[in-house]
Amino acid sequence: MSVYFEFTQALSIEAIDSNVMPQASAVSITQNTDANKTFSASKHLATVSQQRIMPHLAASRLTKIELDALMEQYSAIGIKDFVVIRGDDPSSATDFTDSISLLKYLQTHAPAHNHYCVAAYPDGHPLSSSPKQELTHFKAKVEAGADSAISQFFYQAESYAKLLDNCAANNIDVSVTPGIMPFTHLTQLQHIAKRCQVKLPRSLEQQFEKYADDPQSSQQLALELVLQLCEDLQRLGAPGFYFYTLNDLSLSLKIVELLSLK
Repeated sequence: MSVYFEFTQALSIEAIDSNVMPQASAVSITQNTDANKTFSASKHLATVSQQRIMPHLAASRLTKIELDALMEQYSAIGIKDFVVIRGDDPSSATDFTDSISLLKYLQTHAPAHNHYCVAAYPDGHPLSSSPKQELTHFKAKVEAGADSAISQFFYQAESYAKLLDNCAANNIDVSVTPGIMPFTHLTQLQHIAKRCQVKLPRSLEQQFEKYADDPQSSQQLALELVLQLCEDLQRLGAPGFYFYTLNDLSLSLKIVELLSLK
């Protein structure tokens, strides 16, 4: 089972205990604004953990000149795995309008042995007008050079199963690792989901209603729900899990431990 841990660009590079890294197949670092911060964190982690590092490349935050220099820096330290995304503010884009244009550029301006991972959306992207449009866009990313994909987080295994079926029906042949967002209580999850424009299942929210005044039971339920989701995804043939840690490994590590014991 492949396990990926994502940390945000805001991470203090001293905050990760390198002792937990052997449990990770790769460590991913996001890029919000400054690509140099992502590079610095990636370089540090590559040095202290000897792990596979997957920096994000945000299309809307990079010019061609910046990207060329950045890819030379990554190549110099042996990093060849990347997560290619559009970025949160496409209105600020200059040379690259989306992940597709960035991927096409990388195919001719970066080392041929690099591996590029893109985003998939089991429940649809908030800007897509229809599931069909979202699938068409995903296929275009693969045709532009994506080697694999990680998904936005979700809480119904059926969403992942449907995505795999749609990919097979449309000849989209890449591995899709499901994104997992552990959480401690419903309010926290609702805040994150709103920020990421992810619609939560009403059935999930209803399960927490009886624990409104019982934080301990609420946290236990949250853990059980995510663990059950991971078990269901394993049965569906998921190649691993991509954990959105929000710079806190504790819950992700707990889930990995429990999965290993089953």
